[in-house]
Amino acid sequence: MSVEFGTSIERIDFVHCARCGKVADLVWSSKLLLMQPSFLPQTAISQHSKNVSLLVYLFTLFFSVIPGLVVYVFLRDDAFVLSTGKEALNWSITMLLCSFVLSLIPFVGWLLAGLLYCIHVVCCILGAINARKGWLYRFPFALRLIA
Repeated sequence: MSVEFGTSIERIDFVHCARCGKVADLVWSSKLLLMQPSFLPQTAISQHSKNVSLLVYLFTLFFSVIPGLVVYVFLRDDAFVLSTGKEALNWSITMLLCSFVLSLIPFVGWLLAGLLYCIHVVCCILGAINARKGWLYRFPFALRLIA
């Protein structure tokens, strides 16, 4: 699907740029604003890719860094799964760092660590739901250490 720059749209995740021919991420607004090109293919995302991405987010709940690291190292051929793995890995590293810092603060830090775990559960479930639909999910305050 080709859309000219400035075309009014309601919601779109990725679009084929008519000027440069690349797939580009979009800002969600009434006007189409092209951002940096993404690595997503122009074809539809396969059901297998969606399922693997769903499992990455669900396993991130229990195994922290391991699912994202496995995908990042071994499943580099699928762009959607690779993007999901990088996002899950960045999120896991952020959660580990925040948990470590909060564990050093007595009482209040321990309560905040519990709240952080609840946020972790909710965000991983949202990521899994979006992966099932074939959408990339960006965690709200994850450090982007793996680009």
